[in-house]
Amino acid sequence: MERKAMKFDFLTDFCDAFIFIDFEYRIEFLNKAAETLLGTRFQEVEKKDLFDAFPGFFSNSLKKLFQESLSRECPEKLCFSSDQEKHYEAKICSCKSGFALFLTETAAPEKKEEDVEVKASWFHAIIKNSPAHIAYIDADKLVYKYANEKFLKAFGLSIDEILGRQIKDVIGQKNFEDAKTFLAEVKAGRAVSYVNTFSLVTGRKWIEVNYVPDVDSSGKVIGILVLSYDITEQKETEEKLKASEALYQDLVETSQDLILAVDADKKITFINHNSEKILGLTPDECTGSRVMDFCHPDDRQASVEWFNECIAEKKSRDLFENRLINAKTNEEITLAWACSFEYDDSGNFIRLNGIARDLTSMRLAERNYQTLFEKMLDGFALHEIILDDDGIPVDYRFLNVNPAFEKLTGLKNDLIRGKTLREILPDSENSWIELYGKVALTGEPAFFENYARQFDKYFEVTAFKTGEKQFACIFVDITSRKKAEKEREILESRLRQTQKLEAIGTLSGGIAHDFNNILAAIIGYTEIAQMKVEDDNQASLYLDQVLKAGNRAKKLVAQILAFSRQSEKSREPVNVNLLAKEVLLLLRASIPTTIEIKANLDVDCGLILANPTQIHQVLMNLCSNAAQAMEDQGGVLEIDLKRTEIDQLNQLAGLTVRPGTYICLSVSDNGSGIKKDHLDRIFDPYFTTKPVGKGSGLGLAVVHGIVQSHKGYISVKSEPGQGTTFELYFPMMKERIVIPEESVKPVLSGNGKERILIVDDDPNISELLKKRLQLLGYEATAKTCSKDAIEAFRTNPDAWDLMITDQTMPHLTGDQLSKEILKIRPDFPIIMCTGYSTKIDAQKAAEIGIKAFFLKPVDKDELAQSVRQLLDNR
Repeated sequence: MERKAMKFDFLTDFCDAFIFIDFEYRIEFLNKAAETLLGTRFQEVEKKDLFDAFPGFFSNSLKKLFQESLSRECPEKLCFSSDQEKHYEAKICSCKSGFALFLTETAAPEKKEEDVEVKASWFHAIIKNSPAHIAYIDADKLVYKYANEKFLKAFGLSIDEILGRQIKDVIGQKNFEDAKTFLAEVKAGRAVSYVNTFSLVTGRKWIEVNYVPDVDSSGKVIGILVLSYDITEQKETEEKLKASEALYQDLVETSQDLILAVDADKKITFINHNSEKILGLTPDECTGSRVMDFCHPDDRQASVEWFNECIAEKKSRDLFENRLINAKTNEEITLAWACSFEYDDSGNFIRLNGIARDLTSMRLAERNYQTLFEKMLDGFALHEIILDDDGIPVDYRFLNVNPAFEKLTGLKNDLIRGKTLREILPDSENSWIELYGKVALTGEPAFFENYARQFDKYFEVTAFKTGEKQFACIFVDITSRKKAEKEREILESRLRQTQKLEAIGTLSGGIAHDFNNILAAIIGYTEIAQMKVEDDNQASLYLDQVLKAGNRAKKLVAQILAFSRQSEKSREPVNVNLLAKEVLLLLRASIPTTIEIKANLDVDCGLILANPTQIHQVLMNLCSNAAQAMEDQGGVLEIDLKRTEIDQLNQLAGLTVRPGTYICLSVSDNGSGIKKDHLDRIFDPYFTTKPVGKGSGLGLAVVHGIVQSHKGYISVKSEPGQGTTFELYFPMMKERIVIPEESVKPVLSGNGKERILIVDDDPNISELLKKRLQLLGYEATAKTCSKDAIEAFRTNPDAWDLMITDQTMPHLTGDQLSKEILKIRPDFPIIMCTGYSTKIDAQKAAEIGIKAFFLKPVDKDELAQSVRQLLDNR
């Protein structure tokens, strides 16, 4: 209606009466003059039939004239008189939406000219002051014949500049092209209107243009009345409204939140597309349903109470959280609501508008976090850093700790929450505050291990920032691991020491093997030389000195082999108690009286299977070292002997001690002690801290070798200035072993006659043995290649009575050669002589079938006796 009134504003003042009806003759508009003329208000007859509304004024004969106007280019004219004997002239023209009827009251002939002049004056006044842009255009030439002030100002022209000017030159070629269709219609006698943009002095404007045809008495359109209105503000408002509506629609339909409207009956009147995702139903399926029907049963009562409370208190906005049920999946959805309430003028509730955000994942994460917080095995603590006025961290406050933290530290959450570190643990180091302050202020996480002396525990700590001036720590108790690492380091150190000693032993044994071969040649040829020289000869004296030196070298090699556990000495039951007493008697006479000797010897501790000379050597060595450690200041030398039961595997000196009964021999002193960096090397051969002439560095190495060769264990404990204790563990004999005495037959020089095969890859040794046996009367054949020896034997097995072989040889070792020989002659007597071997000893040799086993260099008498015994016992 407002739009329609705006269209016809000018017509209200332009003519005496104007009526617009549609093609069904329904009244669409009456101007004020028509209301006065017809004696009614437009609102009373709007949409009514023209002929039914005014039966006494308009006759049905006019209908024919209305229809004829549709096919004529010129308006139809009709003169008639009303019931009040007034004369009227009616002009009818058609347009796209209906008929325009112009009524003009005509006066008596004598007054007509006067009335025309008056009305013309009114017309010009109205046109001049009208708010519409009004112009009159010649219908044929389309040039301007008139324009009012409003029109001229809009285009920035004067009346002289526009009169006679083409329409296209004023409104522009593009606007003219757009107007051609409408100009054609108005020239056909139909009033038209359209909307377009025009470039005016004030800028680009939206203009509504109305073309009304001017028809002469013959019905020809002679002019076009132009009525234009600036509707820019209206169009901009419409565009803004459309944009706002589009934006609102986009926001509603693209939002990830649930948006709905609920009426006073709590029924859904609108809901966006998220209803399908959250409620499992389309918007159409939800519309009309009661919103509370979607609530979780446990939340429904609380939701209704909240809704009613908000309405009772006339709240305009409120927040709420509840759970809904998805109708399709039966899943619980947690929503956070922001709602607005609308009321009418009387304060009655009319509508709720709500927007809800899905918090299901967040609430689930919170529950999971709470479960993790309470159930996690590692300690967790949340803190707030405290800064001084300069922004320097000076303390931190406990905000929350989990049960695991309470268990690890003994600090209860209820007692420490809100308190600072200084209040709880005042002796804590500043370094932790500085470290955590850096985490809280920079956001850079930290990962480290530390020892908490307040709790006597090691922790692995991960610290990270959680918020403004806040940080959290995760504590993992690694105390057991750290202790295990320390124990492992000790054991690894001991194992390295043991492996080092074993490696040195292997090296020493290898050197001893080669040196034994050299000594065997030296001693053997010296002995042969002595046999060739008269006793009173000066050369015999020289040869005696060579033999003495050779035997001293032999003893030195024996010490090395003892260290490397390669020497084989005769073993017998030994009472360590008696040996210890004997050693103490010798020591008392040789050490200063400033050193006190204490003996705690268990006389019933039992026996060990050992070489008494070696055990005596061990005791003398350890006691001598202890005495030397105390010779300057004096002290106490203590020897303990006791039986010890080890009922499970134990770690001692890096070795696994098997369960069993052991005799523990302990030698201790309170002397200067041993430095820590020397402890790992004390058993190394030739390592010594004594000055030159005080020791060779072989003593403890030999002790270590002897103890291990007796299947025992040795450990040492020492601290600088606190003395040293050596503990030796020997397996105790379960039964007394009786060793039968062997009768020794005298070796008769030159009485041999059997054939002996000698195999040794060292030509000097093989030739030496050959000469020795030949001097004893034997027929000896020497081979330096084990393959040659086996081939010779296979060729004629009965050609030999005995074989003497080395162990370490190329092609076939001594044990391999012996096995091949024994395959041919199972009872064949074999003697093995070796300088060093890790693969064979007397026991293994016997298992193969070898009758005798010697370590080089072999004593000539022992060898001669063994050869004779084996040959006689065949």
